[in-house]
Amino acid sequence: MEPTSHIPENNKKPPIVTQKFSQALKTADHKELKSTGFWLNQFFMVISTVFGVYLAAQSGLEQALKFDSFSKMEDNYYLRTSLYDEVNDNANTVAEYAERLAKNPPKSEMEFFKPTLEQYIWKTMQFSPTTLETPSEFLTRAC
Repeated sequence: MEPTSHIPENNKKPPIVTQKFSQALKTADHKELKSTGFWLNQFFMVISTVFGVYLAAQSGLEQALKFDSFSKMEDNYYLRTSLYDEVNDNANTVAEYAERLAKNPPKSEMEFFKPTLEQYIWKTMQFSPTTLETPSEFLTRAC
């Protein structure tokens, strides 16, 4: 046995719902949709939303680029400071060796106190992403 249905075959909704819906459409006030002011208001609302999102995205991108720039400058500062300290230590070591040589020590003492130059930072710079951002004047300047 099939259940009996009170819904006609061509219309799936009950007639009471259809009647209420059509009556609600008839009684609704559609005057505002015909108004030019309503459509202008909606148009300007969409334009201002798009413009606001564009300005927010532009500002966000600008801040992200500034942050990235400052972050790279900070990393490069630490790299340059470390390199300066290493070169300064090496210069002091060579100066001390030069003073010792000025006193005409025996050849065996000169070989025994031969200076060893530190090159850790210099060699590590090969693997640092900020090395190529270091201005060449810092890498080639004489102390």
